[in-house]
Amino acid sequence: MRRMRLALVAVVALCVSGCSSGRATGATPSPLAPLSSVAGPSVVAGGDAPSVTPGAPDTGTGAPASAALQVEQDVLANIGQNGWDSAAGLNGGLGQLWINWRTGSTPLSTNWNNVPAAECTVGGGGTPQCTSSPPRTDRLTDLRYLHALALYRNQHPGDTRFDAQFSRWAGIVKSLWGRPRDERGWTYEVLVDITRLTGDGFYAAAAAQQAHYYSATVFHASCGCLYFTDTAHPRGFYRPVDTVEEAAALAEEGARTGNQTYIAQARTALQFLLAHGYLRAWHAFPYAWDQVLNADGSVNSSPVFAAGLPNAGQEVRVIWLAQEAQTLLHATRATGDTRYSTLATELLDAITPAQNTLGLWDSAHGGYCEKATFSGSGLAQPGSPSVGCSKKEAGRQLVVLDAVRVAATVGLGSRYADLQQRMTALAVGPDYYSHGAGYVYEVAPDYSLFLNHSVPEDWVTTEADGIALEALFALSDPSPW
Repeated sequence: MRRMRLALVAVVALCVSGCSSGRATGATPSPLAPLSSVAGPSVVAGGDAPSVTPGAPDTGTGAPASAALQVEQDVLANIGQNGWDSAAGLNGGLGQLWINWRTGSTPLSTNWNNVPAAECTVGGGGTPQCTSSPPRTDRLTDLRYLHALALYRNQHPGDTRFDAQFSRWAGIVKSLWGRPRDERGWTYEVLVDITRLTGDGFYAAAAAQQAHYYSATVFHASCGCLYFTDTAHPRGFYRPVDTVEEAAALAEEGARTGNQTYIAQARTALQFLLAHGYLRAWHAFPYAWDQVLNADGSVNSSPVFAAGLPNAGQEVRVIWLAQEAQTLLHATRATGDTRYSTLATELLDAITPAQNTLGLWDSAHGGYCEKATFSGSGLAQPGSPSVGCSKKEAGRQLVVLDAVRVAATVGLGSRYADLQQRMTALAVGPDYYSHGAGYVYEVAPDYSLFLNHSVPEDWVTTEADGIALEALFALSDPSPW
């Protein structure tokens, strides 16, 4: 099956891949100065955080505003029509989002997995018929969907077409996020931003609970670091994409409330990560580290890539690097401390087509290959990265667009103008599966549908939709989350 293209954005495909090829030898950005040795701005308890003047709102140079708006409206309408999982008793009867679905299928086929097979179907009566009960759900996608609805309402205050959806998902999210305790620090950012957009203090209160969880449970004073333990990883493990986000959340909440403990924990946690978890030669954090501590409880200077997690510890993906950069930029914006944005700049510079340190940028078709995998065993011997490009993460790679838009609010707009142009062109062009009015989880390198056990992956996913919508709305937001 070949995907249909939006005629109004066909022209933008010309700027997706550009003329860059392979790794470049651009200048290496300055490394982050140790957080413990550089004076940072003081934050007065109860006072306002130092401010950074946001850049002027724009829609980038990769696509006209009308193209982005059309995609936003079509995706939101599709989720509104097909996305509600109303299985009996789910979330106290409030329901949640489906993980994914095949738009236009009759009956509607939902919650496809990697078998691949559909977990549920929804006929004309609207009652789901499922092979497992309750069907799979993901409260992270519900949070992102509410965020997208709030962004749309904020940017189009006279447009009420999605108000009923907003009201329904406000109830759903409040039911699911009353006691957050989620290790993904980006959820703190989204909760705070929903309060900015709506004025509803529930979400800021939930964000404060997240920060408290990171401070009281995930942070360990003995090492000044953030990690978890379980039976398979008794000496401590962590995913840098989580710990960077958690440190940023602590910095932001500390600035927001004047909590100096949070601010100090953020600095020491990030400094620990730079010393014990950063592949500095590659300007990248891997997926996960294990053996944070030695058997005697002291800090291990040579942690190893973690095993037994959803991804291999030695993997690096652009979506994680961009999320890390994005939250670090938020930390600078909240605190005025430019050490966070310095590291964010190092991460983003390395994934630009011009620098392409890991070789993940695909100069033939544009966008990023799925992953790079290091050949070594850990920090002392990471080995070298090999690029896996049998597929790409379609909507999820658009977190890069969101990150460079946030970079523009701290004075880095011109630095990433080319990358913004390319990613915007992808967002409304080949990344977007117009036939399904949404974004699929993964695609072939040339953006045709990826074959999963010979079955085309033509089901749109709420995770990819949510990330893509946040990126598109960031184009018109003077202070994107």
